[in-house]
Amino acid sequence: MEFGGLNQARAQRVVAGQLQQDHPAQVVGIGSALRGLAFGPHKTFLATVESGFPCGLGGLFSYGYLNLIGIDPETCQSCESISSVESGCGAVYDVALASEHSGGGTSSDRGLLAGREASGSDLFGQIYEELGAGGATTNLGGKCGLGGTIGTLGPVAVGNSTFQCTLTGADPAAPLAFLNLTSSAVVPLTCGPCAWNPFSILWTRVPVAGAVSQLVPIPCDVGLHGAAVQIQWTLLPPASGVCQSIPGVAVSDRLRLTLSL
Repeated sequence: MEFGGLNQARAQRVVAGQLQQDHPAQVVGIGSALRGLAFGPHKTFLATVESGFPCGLGGLFSYGYLNLIGIDPETCQSCESISSVESGCGAVYDVALASEHSGGGTSSDRGLLAGREASGSDLFGQIYEELGAGGATTNLGGKCGLGGTIGTLGPVAVGNSTFQCTLTGADPAAPLAFLNLTSSAVVPLTCGPCAWNPFSILWTRVPVAGAVSQLVPIPCDVGLHGAAVQIQWTLLPPASGVCQSIPGVAVSDRLRLTLSL
């Protein structure tokens, strides 16, 4: 067996003051001990073991838990509730945690948590995904003029840092496109079949041949689970709009996005 370059590896001495804390420390578990860490394209996963209530032989032992949680790698904020993968009376776990992303699979969000009880011989494993299927996307209509077809790329999931909103088939001569994100309770301006959401959170893009996309990272915040927003593209076509209530613009359908873990 050969370990290439192992003898050349040396720990580097860090001078006091060189380490910087960009964000305040976040508490991700109470009474937990870290047993593994793995990086993904969106989150960092931590495997922890935790002792719970007394159990067995009149409370001689403690109930042991093996937990998994995803956190934001930038802020260390919890992206979801702690998941208990294994548990048992008196259980103490030997654990290994790995991800395809850490192994070079840059587009993969899958990982594997494996281990055994320290007192036993049975191995167990749990495959996990960072994002899963995500929440629902509902088309609310309202397209007006050459507003094109609105779409999304990636699951509508809390912590999806690469989520995108897309537009295709719009007026190829339109010089600007605006992606508008609003609350789900917004009241649109209407004119016949046309419905335009007043501007709220806005991104400006230059379309090419009637197509454009915009990166809209979804924050890693467990409190966003179940929240709903609307998105819509607005274009400035060279010709007049087809609706007098919103003259000089063309709009796509509106999409309602419901965020999920």
